[in-house]
Parts: sequence; C-alpha cells; structure tokens
Amino acid sequence: MKIKRRMARKLITIPPQAKIIDALNILHQHSIRHLPVVEGETFVGFITEAEIRQVLLLPGGSDITVAEVMNKNPVTIGPEENLEEAARLIYHYKLSGIPVVDQGKLVGIITVGDILAEFIEIMGVLQ
Repeated sequence: MKIKRRMARKLITIPPQAKIIDALNILHQHSIRHLPVVEGETFVGFITEAEIRQVLLLPGGSDITVAEVMNKNPVTIGPEENLEEAARLIYHYKLSGIPVVDQGKLVGIITVGDILAEFIEIMGVLQ
C-alpha cells in the first residue's frame, strides 16, 4: 500500500520566522502534535509539541522563533513509498509522524494513527 493513500493531505504549516508561542497556539487550535515548517512551498523543517513545550520553559522562550528550534533535517518519506517503510521508520526512530515530501515540497504527513487505521482495515478488526 502506498503512503499517498493514507497520508493526511490537509496540512497545517508554519513559517520558520514565526514565534514558538504561535506554533503552540496552532497545535492547540487544530488538535495536532506535529507542525511542518515551510517557506513558500518548500519544506524546511519539522517541529513537535514536545519540542515546543521544552523551549517555552526557557527564560524568554516565547520570543524564540520556530527556525531556531525546528528539526532542519527530519526523517521524511515520499508519497510513492510503501506504508510498511513508514512503519519501519516510525518504529526505528521512535517517531509519531513523518512528513511526506515530493521534490522538496510537503505533500502530506503520515502518522502512527494512519498506519494503525490501515492495519485495522486489513485485519478487519472493526467488522
């Protein structure tokens, strides 16, 4: 099964120059835990709620920009890769989600929940 079939396509993103406090507000507003960082249409990084919370504990943390904290070289995967590869990467790197990138452009996110949903569908657990 290809990742593009299960990935989330409605993406909430943030620019690198945004403040960390704005990133946290976006996460809470949309009930998400991952925030891709894009500049124009180019994917430039990834930040998680856990990383944001750690920074906000620092003195002056709310004035820090996303660019200063984001992972500039996160694990990514392409939309044509198999879901099994995403599961392997998530397990190996202990991630909860992976940005799906095609030619430098963010096209989706695949999460543990997406993979679990596919597993449940294949196994017929809810039928």
